[in-house]
Formats: sequence, C-alpha cells, structure tokens
Amino acid sequence: MADLNNTDYLKYDAISMQQLLRRKLTEKGYYTDQMYPGSDIKMVMDIFSWTFSCLTYMLNNNAAESMFDSAAVYEHLNKLVKILSYKPRGYITSNCKFLITVNEKNDGSLYSGVLKIPRFTSLVVGGSDDYGYPIKYTFLEDYEINVKEGKIVNLSSNEYPILYNGFISKYNEEFEITGIANEQFLIDLSVDDQSTYNSSILSSPNLIVDDKIYVFLQHINQNTGAVEYQELERVEDLYFEGSPSKYNYEVRLNEYKKYVITFGDGVHGKILPEGDSLIILYLQSNGQAGVLDSGFVNNNNSVELIVNNMSSDQMINVVFGGVNLFKTNYSDLFILNDSFVSTTELISLTNIDESSKPQNFESVEDIRINAPKSFATGHRLLSTDDFTAYVENNFKSEISSALTMDNNEYTLTFLKWLYLYDCLNVSIVKNNYKFSDACDFNNIYIWVKGRTKNKLSNNQLQQIVNACNRKKCATANIVPCNGVTCLFMPFVDSNTNPFDYNEIYNLNWDEKLKQLKIKIIKQQGVYVTDGNIKYQVANIISEYFKEENTKLGQLIDLNYLYKKIITVPGVKAIRTVNEFLGSECDGLSFACFSSTCIDGKDFNIFTDSKQLLSFQYPQLFHTDISNCIEINSVDD
Repeated sequence: MADLNNTDYLKYDAISMQQLLRRKLTEKGYYTDQMYPGSDIKMVMDIFSWTFSCLTYMLNNNAAESMFDSAAVYEHLNKLVKILSYKPRGYITSNCKFLITVNEKNDGSLYSGVLKIPRFTSLVVGGSDDYGYPIKYTFLEDYEINVKEGKIVNLSSNEYPILYNGFISKYNEEFEITGIANEQFLIDLSVDDQSTYNSSILSSPNLIVDDKIYVFLQHINQNTGAVEYQELERVEDLYFEGSPSKYNYEVRLNEYKKYVITFGDGVHGKILPEGDSLIILYLQSNGQAGVLDSGFVNNNNSVELIVNNMSSDQMINVVFGGVNLFKTNYSDLFILNDSFVSTTELISLTNIDESSKPQNFESVEDIRINAPKSFATGHRLLSTDDFTAYVENNFKSEISSALTMDNNEYTLTFLKWLYLYDCLNVSIVKNNYKFSDACDFNNIYIWVKGRTKNKLSNNQLQQIVNACNRKKCATANIVPCNGVTCLFMPFVDSNTNPFDYNEIYNLNWDEKLKQLKIKIIKQQGVYVTDGNIKYQVANIISEYFKEENTKLGQLIDLNYLYKKIITVPGVKAIRTVNEFLGSECDGLSFACFSSTCIDGKDFNIFTDSKQLLSFQYPQLFHTDISNCIEINSVDD
C-alpha cells in the first residue's frame, strides 16, 4: 500500500528519489538487487531519479517564467507583454554628423546648381566589421544643397546631414499577398548579436535597425500590365493609428528576436490586395565596428548608391519611381552619359563629430519596467513623465538624457532663470528657445541632451516631435529644446584680485585654460611614474564628465572626484592652482558658467558640490583635461 505521508514529490531531488525507491523496494523483501551498484534495477532507478529531477526543475522554472514579475528569459517575457500590445525596442545603430565638400567635375569645371543626394546613398568608411561586411554610413532621407562655383552657399535647413551606420539590404524573399485581414510576414533573420558565427554556412547576426525597415508594395496594373511600386507607411500601433484608406503596417520584434510585419484589417489599416507582393528593405548595422571618432573620416569621396541583393534597375524602379524621375532629381551624381552609375566622386564627406554608440535590443529588465507604464497610459503620452520615458527609450542613439516640462514649469524655471539675469528677451530665439506668451499654455517642452558635445540638429529635434505627435493627446503642442551647456573648469579665485565674470568672453581662454592647474603632490618612495599618475587622474575626471555619463540637472560632486583621485597609487595630496590670478587652494575647486543665453552671468566657484538646474548639463571647458594636470614630487 502506498505511503500516503510521502506524496509531496516536488520536494524531492535525484538523491532523495533514489533513497525513496530503494526503501520502498526493500520494505517487503521481494527485491534485493537495488542494493548492488551496477545491477539492472539500480540503473533503472538512477535513470528514473535523474529524469524526475530534470522534469521537476523544468516545471518549477516554467512556473516562474509564466509570471510577469519573475520571468527572466527574453522569449517568455516578450510573449507575455504581447498581450499588453507592447513592442520591445530592437537594435539602434550609430549615427554621426558629416560635413559635405563638393569636388571638381570630371571635366575639371566647378559645379553650380542645386545638388540633391538621394536617400540610401552611402559612404564607404573603410574596413569591415567582425562578419566581413564593409563599414558604411548611409543617408536615409534625400538631402539638398545649393552650390555656387564649387562652394556650398546654404545647407538644407542650415543643418549638416546625419548619416546612420550600416548599409541598405533587400530581404531575400518577396512576400506573396493572400489578402486576408491582419496579414503577417516574418523577416526570418535574427538580430541577436550573440548568435554564433559559422563561416562555413555564411551565417551571422543581422543587426537590422529597429526603425529603419522599409516596405514597398509591388502591384501589377490589370489594365496596362505595368508593374507599379508604392512605399507603404509604418505606424507604431495599427489599432490607434491605422487608416482604413492606407496600407499601414506595424513592426514587432518577436520572442526569437525576429521582426514580424503586420498589416491592417480594413478598419485599422487597409487590407493588402490579393495577388500582389511585398519587397522589404532594411538598414543593417555594422554594430560596434561602426563607431567613429571625430574626424576619422576626412574628405572621403567613396560615395555609392547600392542596395545589397538588388539590381540597380530594380532599385531605381522600386525606391525612386523609375529611371526618368531618377534622372530628373539625381542626374548630377549618378547619371553618366545617360546611364546610371553606382558611384560618384563629386562629393566628399568628413565626420565633424564622434558618432553615437549603438544600443542593443531592449533587455528583460527594461521591458519589465516599460511595458506596464505603456499599458497604463493606453500607449499614449499623457503626463510629462510619459514623454520623458518615451523619448529616452526611443532615441537612445541620439540622446543620453531628457526632461519634459509643461508651460507652467517652463515659465517658473527656464524663463525665471533668464529673468534673474536680465536676459528674458526675444534674443533667446537665436538659440532656438521659445519666448513664451499667453498662447503657449498647451506647450509641452522636451529638453534633450545629446550623446556628443554637439547639440541635436533641427532635423533630429523634428524627428522627436514627429514621434511624439503620433502618441500625444490632441491639445499638446510639442516644443523640443536642446539643454543648456554649463561649462566646468578648475578655478581658484583671488582675495586681492577677484575674477570679474564680465570678462569671460573677452579673455583669450586658449591661453588662460593652460594656467588653470590641478596639482598632484606625489608620495615619496612610491614607484609609480608621473605619466601613469597623470593618466589615471585625467581618466577619472574625463570619465566623470563624459558626454554619455552626464545628465540634465546633474549634481556635480567634487568630494566624489577627490576621493577617487586620492586613492590613485602615488597621490599624496591635491591642490588647485590659478596662475593668472596668482592663487591656489587645497583640494579641488571648480568654476562653472552657462555658455548660452545669459553670457556667463551665472559664473560660480565651488569646492564641494553644484546642483545644476533641470535644463542644464555639465561639460568640461578643457578639450583635454590632462593638459591642466601637473605632477609635483615635493609639496612646496
């Protein structure tokens, strides 16, 4: 008869199950072989016990993964949040600002006229990534410049173009349409960059950029028999944004890290026409290999218009509406003797800024935090926190920090700050800030801080506006603002000859910055080179003020920096020296001031901490902080 007191089998592991089986078989005395290792019944007991242990583990693990709060596997959590209509963010590639130079034409003459660079034109940077793909940066929108005798006289919207790392590829399958409601198509390429690369079968991760997927409808005109192409409009959510008159689609990264494209049902997006087909293009990133330092690309004219896995004729027809329209718009770059050529040497590009860093797809913890928030607001932007979270999550490659204000907070913080320094006037418009009036009560101000020293361009700011407009409430007017830079430098004032901040913009700071020193007193008898100490100290300070680490409204803590520096091997003491004022002090002393809007009128010296205003972010005044670090062997 079964032992009713031992039925909680989920508590058993393999060893305890072996012991239970041995005891049950031995109790009646009918079986004895289980006591001898190597016997047949002992082997059966072992197999059963370890199988039971594995099944118990799987049961417990799957039970945990079925709960939102405890799921730890991406595949499971991705499927759970699908119920909430949440779309996990995919891969985000690097982007960079470039300077364009117009070269001489083939006949040696200088170009004059309007030069239009087509979308998907790419610059071959040089080298290749870990999987053998050439490193490129690509235009994703048409870009127009006005040129007179080889010189650019004005830029489009007075902006330098933003190019995105990667190259345009055509998916190797053209999808046949069945015409059913909510028809779905799978891009059967994993974006998981942790995949194992197998050169024998040429498989590698396909880092498809999350928001750079393009869908074209290929339609055969029944009356003429001609093939027509139409680019379809992507929306973030078909239910909210799909139009019954448009072939809208949405894209979701599924649990296998592959993209699924879903079309409408006739109400939320038009149903695709049966018998037609879809062509999918996407931007594939080079990953970390595509990250550029400032000036890495210098006057490079390796410019081409190529879509991988697509002929030039098909590319011109699908993307650009046919050869005649292409010649009308882009003949100066890619038409030679009335024929298309894939390369041009008429323009050269130089990256004037370092590129942003790529961002991997959304992690399990990020999904756990973001999905409930998105669902609670109905996937809409209602509160200022909603706007901040949305912008930070969807523009990770462009910004490192964001802050949202309503008009009341904007007036009580930014405009009040301007008023205190007697700078509240229309002149702030030149810095692209709004001069508020009584009609601005519905404004939503989104402050952003870029991942590089340069501020976001008007085009990048407009992209944020366009994204928010799709999810905001009807009465909110989005106003994007670049954060205000607050410059920091080592500085000690003088009791006898105090510094006059009114002279900030009159001084030759190229020379003055060389006279502001952080003096490191070296310990005697410690075998550490001066160069090593200087390198470590400079690295601590520069890392603290690194663009990707700083935030809007940050607290600058000199005590933290002091504790980090004093622990560097060989450092005995720290002093801050101001040679042009003839003053110095023990420890760290910094000065800071805002470089825009108020002309440095907020100049301030501090020795402990400095809390920035919510719309300010810190930046070192020195281009290279190591130039101001001095190592002294004797404390004088």
